Parts: sequence; C-alpha cells; structure tokens
Amino acid sequence: MPKKLLILIVTCSFAVGCTGLKEGWTDFRAYYNTFYNAEEHFKDGVSSLQERPLRSNLQQPVRIHPPPATTENESFKQAIQKSASILKRHKQSKWVDDALLLMGKSYYYLQQFSAALDRFEQVAELSTDKDIKQQAAIWKGRTLLDQNAFEEGISYLGQVVQEYPPGWSVQTIAELQTLLGEHHAMLENWGEAAGYLSTAIDKIEDKSLLARTFFLYGQILERQERYGEALFAFKQVPPLFPEMAYTYGAMLKQAENDRRQDNLDAALSTYRQLYRDDKYRNQRNRLSYEIAYTLELQEKLAEAEKRYRELNNTDSRRVNRSLRARVNYRLGRIYSQEYQNYAAAAAYFDTSATLRSSPVVDSNRETEDLAEAYGRYAALKKSIEEADSLLRLGRLPQEELDVAISRIEVQKRRDLLKKKEQRNENLINRPTLRGEESREDSQSGMYGFLNYRNETLVARQKTEFEMIWGNRPLVDNWRRSDAISQAADSQEKTSIEKSQKKEAYASDNRRAELNLDAIPQTASQQRRLEAERASLYYQLGNLLFLELNEPDSARIYYHKAMNAEVDSALRAQSMYALHALFRTQQQADSSRYWAKKIQRRFPDSKYVRLINNESSGATNKPPNRDTTLRKEYQRMVAAKDSAKGKQLRALAIANSSEGLASHIHYKAIRAYIQRAKQSDTLAGNGKGIPRFTMTTARWDSVRAVLAEHDSLFPNSPYLSEIRLLQKGIERAVEAQNRLPNCEEQNVTLAVSPSMEVFLQSVSVPGRMEGQSFSGKVIYSFVVDERGQVYSYTLRSPSTSTGIEEALESAFKRGFSFKPFELDSSFTKIRCTVSFPVDQLQKN
Repeated sequence: MPKKLLILIVTCSFAVGCTGLKEGWTDFRAYYNTFYNAEEHFKDGVSSLQERPLRSNLQQPVRIHPPPATTENESFKQAIQKSASILKRHKQSKWVDDALLLMGKSYYYLQQFSAALDRFEQVAELSTDKDIKQQAAIWKGRTLLDQNAFEEGISYLGQVVQEYPPGWSVQTIAELQTLLGEHHAMLENWGEAAGYLSTAIDKIEDKSLLARTFFLYGQILERQERYGEALFAFKQVPPLFPEMAYTYGAMLKQAENDRRQDNLDAALSTYRQLYRDDKYRNQRNRLSYEIAYTLELQEKLAEAEKRYRELNNTDSRRVNRSLRARVNYRLGRIYSQEYQNYAAAAAYFDTSATLRSSPVVDSNRETEDLAEAYGRYAALKKSIEEADSLLRLGRLPQEELDVAISRIEVQKRRDLLKKKEQRNENLINRPTLRGEESREDSQSGMYGFLNYRNETLVARQKTEFEMIWGNRPLVDNWRRSDAISQAADSQEKTSIEKSQKKEAYASDNRRAELNLDAIPQTASQQRRLEAERASLYYQLGNLLFLELNEPDSARIYYHKAMNAEVDSALRAQSMYALHALFRTQQQADSSRYWAKKIQRRFPDSKYVRLINNESSGATNKPPNRDTTLRKEYQRMVAAKDSAKGKQLRALAIANSSEGLASHIHYKAIRAYIQRAKQSDTLAGNGKGIPRFTMTTARWDSVRAVLAEHDSLFPNSPYLSEIRLLQKGIERAVEAQNRLPNCEEQNVTLAVSPSMEVFLQSVSVPGRMEGQSFSGKVIYSFVVDERGQVYSYTLRSPSTSTGIEEALESAFKRGFSFKPFELDSSFTKIRCTVSFPVDQLQKN
C-alpha cells in the first residue's frame, strides 16, 4: 500500500473518532488534574473527623444522622476550591455534577448549611445522573435537619418519598424515611415518626444506620408507652453497632424498660453488668444510683440506702448536682414513706431542692414543696413535744420541778459537749482535700519561702509542731530556759486557763438553761397551752391528710384534737375532718358515724349543713349509677381521643356528687397537661422546637381546670396534688427569667462555624477606617442546646465607634453557636461571649 494512502486511511480513522476522543481526554484531565484531588481532600477531612458521641441525656431523641462535628478542617476548604475549579475550567466534563455534590457535602461539614443547601438543590435540578440525584435528596434532608427547619424538611422529604422517580434504590428510600422520622421526632410527632422508622427498618442494610434507627425507634416507642416493643428495639442495637456509647446507651435503655415492666431482676443484672465493665468507669456514679433505685423498688431498703449514702459522701466534684439532687430525693422518700422519720425526710428534700437549679412540673411532688411540708411537720411535731414537756413540768410539785430542771440542764450540757467534741474530732481528722497542697505550693511565691507570710498556714504548722514538741521556744538552750521560766509562768498560765474555762462554762450554761417563764404554773396558763397544743394536733392532722397523703396518721391527730376538750369549735372541725377522711377513703359506715355525731353534738354548726347537702345529693342518686359511671370512665380512658381531657371533665362535672367524680376530674387534669405539653412550642423560636413554656392558651386551660377542681371538690384527696401542680406551673413560668449560666453548667459556647469566620462577615463601620482599636466587646446571650440564639444584651460599656451596631447587624443574619449538651431540666442557658475588636480591624 502506497505511503500516501496509508496516511489518508489513518487520518480518516482519527477523524471519525475525533469527537469521542476529545471528550474522553477532557474528562480524563478534569478527573486526574482536579476532581481526584478534590475527592482526596474530602476523604482526608472526613477521616480526621471525630464523630460526636451519643448524647448523655438519653431522654431526648438521638440523631440517626449525627450533626457534623466541630471542625475548621482545611481539607474541606481545599475540596471546595478544587471542585470549584472543575466548574470554571472543565464545564463540559462529566464531573461537574460530582463536583457540585462534593462542594455541598464539604460546606455541610464546615457547618455552612445555607451554602450546602444551595449546592444540593442545584445539582438535584441540573443533574441527569440517577445516583447523584438520590444522594442530593439525602444530603438536603440532612442539611434541613441541622438547620432545625423541621417543617420544611417534612414537606420536602414527604414529597420525595411519595413521588420518587422509577429506578431509585430501596436503600435510598429507606434512608429518606429515616430522615422523615427524625424530622417528626424533633417536633414530637411520635406517631408519624414511629411509622416512618418502622417502615424503613425492614429495608436498611447498613448495620450502623440500622442500629441508630433502632435506637431512635426505641425512644419513640417509650414515649408511646409501648415498653415491650421499645425493649426489643434497644436489644437490637449492640449486636449491630458495637460502638461503646451506643452499646452503653442501649443497655441503659433496656434496663429502664425492664424496670418499667417490673422485671426488676433483669434490670438490676443489666445495671450491674455495666457497672463492672471498665469501659464505663466514668458512668459508675450514675449506674450506682440506678442500682440503688432498683434495689429500693425491690424493697431492699438497707442496701439501697447504703448505696445512696455512699454517693452522698462521694467528693462533690465527682458527682454532679443533678445526680446528688436525685439521691437526696430518694433518701427523703425512704425516710418519709418507709421510716416515717419526717424530720430527716425534710432535711433530705430540702437538700434536693437546693441542688435542683430549675423546677419541673411532674406527676411527682416537687422537692421544694415536700421539703416545706415535711419541714412544717417537723416544726409542728417539735412544738407539740415542747408543749407536752412544759405541761408535764407545770403539773409537778416545786421540789420535783427543781430536780427535773436540774436533770434537763445537765443533759443539755452533755449534749452540747458531745457536739463540740464531735466537731473538734472532725476537724482534726479531716483529710487533706485534693488540690489543697498544690494550691498552697502555687502560692509560695506570694507568701515567701515555706509560706512564712501566710498567717493561716503558719498557725496551722505551729499547732502541728506544738502537738509534737509542746510550746518550745525557737532559741538555743531552750530546755534550760524553759525550766527557769516554767515556775514563773505557771501561776499566770493557770489563771488564764481558769478564766477561759470559766467563760466557756458560762456560755454553755447560758445555752443549757431552760426558759422557766414558759412553764405554765397556773391553771389558766395550762389551759391556754392545752388549747395551743390541740390546735397543733389539728394542723398536723390536716398536713398529713391533705398534703402528705397519710390518712391513717392524720386520723390519730384529729382524735387528739377532738379529745382535748378545750374548744368546741375545734372539736366540731376535727369531727368533720374525720367524716371527710372516711368519706374520701370510701368507708361509708365510719363516715356516717361521724356525721351523726356532729348532728347530735353540734346541730347548729355549718358542718351539719355541709353533711345535709352531701346526703341530699346521695338520695337523688339513681340505682347502679356508680357502676355505670365507672364503666363510662373506663371507656373514655381506653379511647385514644385527643379530646379525652374535655370528655373526662364533662363526665366529672355531670356526676360531681359521686365519690368517683374527683378521681375522674383529676384524670381530666392530667390529660389537659399532657395535651398542653405536646403542643407547647417555645415562643419566638420559629423552628418548631417543642419546649414547656406554660404560657400558651392550652396551659391557660390547665390553670382553669386546676382551679375548678378546688371549688368543685373541697374534700378531694387530690387537693395536695392540685396545689403542687399549681405551684409548679407558677415556678416554671418564673423560671423563664431565672436561667442558669454557662459557668454553673460547665458549658463553653463556640461560635458556628468559628469566631474567625463570623468576624470576617462583620461589616466594619466606615468611621473605623484608619483608626486603631483593641480590647473586646462583651455580650450576654440566651441560647438553647442547639445553639439557637433567643436574645442578647451588651455587657461591656457602649462605644461611639459603631462596633456594637455592626456586630448586632451580623447577629441578625443567621448567627448561632455550635450545639452543646445541656442538663435535661433546662431549655435555655445564659452565657457571656467576648468578641475581639482587633480581629475586626484585620478585615
């Protein structure tokens, strides 16, 4: 073949494939020169991330798709730059869609969510690649979740799940359903969340994603009181995803659900297994509390109390305030309910209330109210005992009275001496606290060599020296000098010691002396004190019956008040109290007995009219009405109706004369509270984050039905609960203005994505140009644990430079902080943040 013909054939062959070769070469250069490097930078960034641990507060829903960890990773910035080069230099290459998606994910990990969302929406609209469109949908759903745009996320994801194009993978649809479940969970839409997660679980193949889904699903089932199903869900987590935090969290939840179903042995076994595992050493205080509480539920009170006391005696720096508050609360319960030691219970409840930083409305009584109630019990009991002692002394002949007074004063002196010795022993044997020595050492420069200028330390060391050597003078030949001067000093020293002892003895005598004027010597004084004691009996009976729910104990004191025979009005009151007590306890015979006795002894009293009104209501009662009412009540309770509270309330009002009516009305109140909680949204948030502010219209309805119960059922056994709930709501509203601060909660706020990035976005005022500034501008912020800002206040002195206006203008443009962990008893926290002015100058 001639040479020219061969060249022509080769040329023609290349001409035919010219276009395809050019496109392949463009894609080749775009990938290896740019996109390959972008991918490598992105992988480096992801591999360097430390995944955020499972939140310690497992009472709040966890995230299946964890939020991006705090990072200023340069690798993501490089990935963005390299991807941007694809869009500029290789617009025709097939890597454009991949570059857009990679940019979006990099922005996401840098927590620049608006930029990330733009890229995901752009690639979803422009790309024809099925896989890229699926990834863009998932990442958009994740970004909306991190922006707290839950309503928008539900709308977008719901539409995608219903109308996805043919050919989308089952795994993609399952992951989109988990995201829908997460968005609903953040809004406390438990039914919708459970439905989407249940559907997704059957399709998910990725073990890590499946385990996280099971965990959130279990939490949601708990909120629906489906504890058996929740237990099953949590048991699936450790085998699928043996990451330490999730294994711990899942096993903790298993034990909680076993305990809810009275499987106390199984719960105790799980708690002890976790306690023995060295991996969870840092959680041992919490686990010790759970073990103690489970033992308490098993009525093994001695073991439970021992563990509670061990926690109480642990160094306060190792047991947080919240846990210590719960420990004291449980001890208060044991001492009040099991030991009937109400004085000790009052002390424990008071300690618990002091340690709690925020009140919480719950079905349990508030610790502050319990402390107050048991404190009043202890005070009333002490007053009664003092009245008993004074009356006993007042009735003694003079000689016996003198002897009794002497014995009492001697005993009081012994008690005072014993307390003093105990205090001294505690002081001498007090162990050195961790950190004391290091603090003293660190101050040696301030106080000189061996701290000779620190008077406190010198005095302490001198005392220790004298304990060994005595009062030795710091001179040569001190033994000889001491012998010479000892005789001369002896007389003066003895005189001083006698004077000090005499003064101390006189002080103790004053404290041990009885107030003789308080002893009732005459008959009129004794009658007056007996009347005061009878009134104390009645007050104590009311406290036990109406507030502490101890009707048996209350009955004893009502009888004592009635039998005192000092005040006819008080006797009538005590009799009616006994009638009401037996009536609420549904002991009809005893109730009728006291009603007849009041009618016979006090026919003209108001209590007779009350009894007659009760009787007339009872005579008009149709036969078998109680059975019919109970069935209707049970039907309403079993029904899953959002208007259950209104229905129960109407049923109680229509049957207000029935013994069951107060119970039905109380259940209506609980339904009102539950509905108010479900719909409550923090005012001004704008993101639909549920919080219990107790300021909405539904909480107004709760207040109304609480007041209604008090007026409709004056003898209701739930009156103490009603009053505590009313107080709790009042405190919760007040607590909105009493926020904890960052220092108390050991929280450090970090600007999102960083302080440097934020300061770069601040527009420096024109009048600052050419000027030099230094220092900091300080603001106080109110934020929630997601980092959302609710308000801010300038704390540093205002300047005339316009810096504050510039910062506050930037605050309004989507400014937020990085998420942090917050005690579950709080919704918000107040923190102070400083903004360095000199960094503004560099922009």
